[in-house]
Amino acid sequence: AKLNDNQGSVTDIKFAPRHQGLSFAMCSADGYIRIYVAEDIMNLNNWTLSEKFQVGSKVNETTCLSWNPSRFDKPMLVVGGHGEIAKVWMRDDERRQWRVQAELIKHKGNINDVCWSPCLGRSYHLIATASSDTQIKIWRLSKSETGEVKVECEAELSQETEVWRCAWNITGTILATSGDDGAVRLWKKNFQGKYICISNLEKE
Repeated sequence: AKLNDNQGSVTDIKFAPRHQGLSFAMCSADGYIRIYVAEDIMNLNNWTLSEKFQVGSKVNETTCLSWNPSRFDKPMLVVGGHGEIAKVWMRDDERRQWRVQAELIKHKGNINDVCWSPCLGRSYHLIATASSDTQIKIWRLSKSETGEVKVECEAELSQETEVWRCAWNITGTILATSGDDGAVRLWKKNFQGKYICISNLEKE
């Protein structure tokens, strides 16, 4: 299959969690998120553009996205890009559109990567953001009694160089990050509830 709907370079692409069926989201330099669905899983030459919504602009282009993996929530995405704010989007089934649910505001540089943690056994969500400001931030998302999304910056981790990538392990307990210094760092919360670097895999 070849998909030619984008008006700019494709900057990230992620398959949706399996409970949402065979679909994926892509973001591009034109500031749009596009979601494609395989109508027939036996014929993967045909993908339908099911949804398209604007999250950025050609100036403030979108560069990274990550799905909420939980099957107990409505479809949600966290999106980052050339700006200091990452945003959490949720699909409103009644209005059939995607709406901003939360803004993750604390970085002082572009958002290079975002990663939504698996939430095994947790009543809240964790999202990691990696930025050009040499910071990795871990955000805690929970719901208030009124159903609104509450956001708290749970941890601010620092490296000496720009951070390009972040990824959670399958249980959402260890965060891996990488940056311009060529090292991969592993972070884990200790018994005091503070994230510490448990391993630093430096380049040889």
